[in-house]
Amino acid sequence: MIDLLDSKIIRFLQQDGRMPYSRIAQELGVTEPTVRTRVQKLIREGSIQIVAMGDPAKLGFNLTGTMKVEVDFRNLQPILAELKKMNEVWYISMLTGPKDLELRFNVKSMMDLKDFTLRVNTLEGVINTETSLVVGIEMMKYEWGTALDQES
Repeated sequence: MIDLLDSKIIRFLQQDGRMPYSRIAQELGVTEPTVRTRVQKLIREGSIQIVAMGDPAKLGFNLTGTMKVEVDFRNLQPILAELKKMNEVWYISMLTGPKDLELRFNVKSMMDLKDFTLRVNTLEGVINTETSLVVGIEMMKYEWGTALDQES
């Protein structure tokens, strides 16, 4: 579990993942080694990732979308294992409601979308899917803070 100092460090990194630890330390009134150690621990424990988030369209992916998948839960683990291997898929979540999984994907073309859709739909235990394409991104933010921010 993170503490208040971790939360404050995360807020700075959400604004700029390349922000120097020395600047974060100065802003928070702690030492640079403290920030470095905390960030390394947060990464090691899987609390944060520091990655380059690109615009899929500018990176050659002409189609971005979501696919909601209804599955036979007896096949859930093998389905998840196969979906995790698919290069097109960058996000998988379990849902409540009529569909069980949500996938977010990027593909280069309609032919690639067709191929991807067929591969998902032919997995043993997939009952049906519902695919939606993104036609415009109205907001994309990664600065949601932490639950500790809500308490203060």
